[in-house]
Amino acid sequence: MALSGCATCPPTTVYKLATANEVSGVSSHTDWENRTVLVIEPDIRLVINTCWENGLCVTASLPEGRRMRFTSNEFVEVDEGSGRVINTHRPSLISYTYSCETRRKEPISCSSSDEPPTTEEVRITSVSNAAHNDWKYRSFMKVFATTAEFVGASDSETRDTIVRGQRNYRMAVFSEGRRGAKPYLVRMPAILIDGKPSALPDIRITEAVEPVCRYRAY
Repeated sequence: MALSGCATCPPTTVYKLATANEVSGVSSHTDWENRTVLVIEPDIRLVINTCWENGLCVTASLPEGRRMRFTSNEFVEVDEGSGRVINTHRPSLISYTYSCETRRKEPISCSSSDEPPTTEEVRITSVSNAAHNDWKYRSFMKVFATTAEFVGASDSETRDTIVRGQRNYRMAVFSEGRRGAKPYLVRMPAILIDGKPSALPDIRITEAVEPVCRYRAY
């Protein structure tokens, strides 16, 4: 059966991200979803993206057994022209999720390990449940402190992973950006990879008005 519809492309405010400087040992690119991908090593990445309407989120992905830590929880907004500090954000938590399902006469199957990824306190912030006949499903979100060292883990649910098969660790830096502002920078804290320091580039945030197309079927 054929489907038909129409597309509308009204002008919409969008927020573009890009690295503002080069850092030795770190390469970057912007993907089709307007996410800035920082490649620390071939299989260790940080992804910077807009979240909510114009907030900023960071997602870390690293192989099982490798360790990462942010040296600070300070993300500093800076006016690009003058270098003046505009604001400092101090996110307190990193989150990750995994899910488990059971079927009658079959062992429980989980997308990732239940072992805590850090020696710091880990706590559950949400659990979602679903069930149908002999099938049961539970999804967990857990959090720990932003500056805690954490370890990479495998993840069998790959539709939303940044590096296929690796668990994502997410941090919301801020949920509301600076509307109507000139391009500005966000200075990232350094990270430690297996105890080895690595600086991160500044992220430039630019506001623009562009046509954004939405398709409606009928």
